[in-house]
Amino acid sequence: MEALGQNALRARIQWDTGCGSFPIGKKISEADAAMLIADVNRLPARGLMTRSGTPVTGSVEATVTPLNVAGDGLAAFPGSFGAIRTDGSFSRLQSIKENTVRKKLEIITLATVAALALAACNERIPTGIRAPTRPIPGPTFDIVASGPAAMVSAGFEHTCAVRADGTIACWGNNGSGRATPPAGTFTQVSAGGSHTCGVRTDGTIACWGDTFWSQTTAPAGTFTQVSAGGMHTCGVRTNGTVACWSFNSDGQGAPPAGTFTQVSASGLHACAVRTDGTVACWGFNASGQAKPPAGTFTQVSGGLSYSCAVRTDGTIACWGDNNYSQTMAPAGTFIQLSAGNYHSCALRTDGTVACWGFGDSRGTPPAGTFTQVSAGGSHTCAVRTNGTVACWGDVSRGEATPPADLAGDETPPIITVPPDMRVNATSPAGAAVAYTVSASDNVGVASQSCAPASGSLFPIATTTVTCTASDATGNSAIASFAVTVQGADAQMTDLSATVEGLGLQEGTETSLTAKLDAAVASLAAGNTSAACGQLDAMINQITAQIDKKISAAHAATLIADINRIRAVVGC
Repeated sequence: MEALGQNALRARIQWDTGCGSFPIGKKISEADAAMLIADVNRLPARGLMTRSGTPVTGSVEATVTPLNVAGDGLAAFPGSFGAIRTDGSFSRLQSIKENTVRKKLEIITLATVAALALAACNERIPTGIRAPTRPIPGPTFDIVASGPAAMVSAGFEHTCAVRADGTIACWGNNGSGRATPPAGTFTQVSAGGSHTCGVRTDGTIACWGDTFWSQTTAPAGTFTQVSAGGMHTCGVRTNGTVACWSFNSDGQGAPPAGTFTQVSASGLHACAVRTDGTVACWGFNASGQAKPPAGTFTQVSGGLSYSCAVRTDGTIACWGDNNYSQTMAPAGTFIQLSAGNYHSCALRTDGTVACWGFGDSRGTPPAGTFTQVSAGGSHTCAVRTNGTVACWGDVSRGEATPPADLAGDETPPIITVPPDMRVNATSPAGAAVAYTVSASDNVGVASQSCAPASGSLFPIATTTVTCTASDATGNSAIASFAVTVQGADAQMTDLSATVEGLGLQEGTETSLTAKLDAAVASLAAGNTSAACGQLDAMINQITAQIDKKISAAHAATLIADINRIRAVVGC
């Protein structure tokens, strides 16, 4: 139920680029690079603190930077900030030529992140990196959301999320006030059974909801992460130790000694990832949920009577109760997971979500890519790549219905275009064509354009007009229609049909259509002068027959059409 969000990805980056593990002076394997890219590319922005919590100022260049791990012990990033030597000192470099790059990998800001992680271990940090809002021990990185939500946490029958501005929004069952968060800004939130806890930006913990077991009475001090379980709560202190409080029927409130990177409190047990990557669990163990396997992990999550964890190779291991196949994790590699009551969901390295366990709770994850997922009692919520929140599963208490500002808008605008148009050219260059296009959207159209624009000069041909519209949340739509501008020959064919439809005397009609046929033939032969002569002869004949054999109205129409054709021909 607990949501890791920032901390799950943070733990992975620590494993990949922490002190002693960044391969200075060595080549990075393609597999390691792919893993690093998948992790780092999911972070819209990053922050860094030194081990002692000294803030770092500046900003990160969000550009694709070639990474060069040079044999002389330099982690170089051409065209960027410079290099961090193995002793932690910073050396600004001139632009490095491509032929000096021994190992080049396309990684978005990874060279900067990895080199500065090494520097953080040595307390020597160059300028140019944005600091997080509170101290974080060691070379860890904060995630700054680029959309409405930074993270989400699904509880038993309620859900909470940290907005991009740090405030918390909750929805669903509000019994005991579990879905009524306090004011202020937070870096993380965790929704439990009937209570909720969050880490404020100053590192202290605030809890709200059911107080029967004192699960909302958080200890003093600063923390990097908190996890609300069924009736107890655990958190990782700034010094890496774990503190648990409230209900302790089976030892779930008595964590082991040592330092940890992340903790997960569940129903009657809890698990945590030690700084060496191994997992420790404590509390109720009737189904083996508190007996983790050997190996190293980046994240762990406790379900109701089972547990799952992401191994350092990205695969998932689960243990404990398997009555609903909740420990039967799918194959593949993942970067974060969340265990709910009887189902689990995890974020694959490609950003898609996979779920397993009890079918009614599991539901079907929506399509698309995500940055974090959280499984609750009988529902699941996840943060999409654009920062909006999507939920699925049980909606009976409103737990899977996020507020509008977090759910976001995924509906593209509707563009209304005219049907295909056919117009007559007015000159050898074509015709200026005006048209009307409109767009509507459920939250409002932010931009709308068409090319070629209305009123543009369209050539004698068929041209496709493409129109686009977008709304404030980035949804876009495209629509098109065709504009055909007729040349002189097509216009003369139409004029012939017009003459035949006027009901003129047979001799008059035959004489006019003969002149048109002659004009078409002359134009086809390239004899513009002869074509113009035939058109002029038509005008003279029509003028002479006004109010005799041709009405004034019909004459005006025919003469206007002929003069337009003359302009197109160039008479």
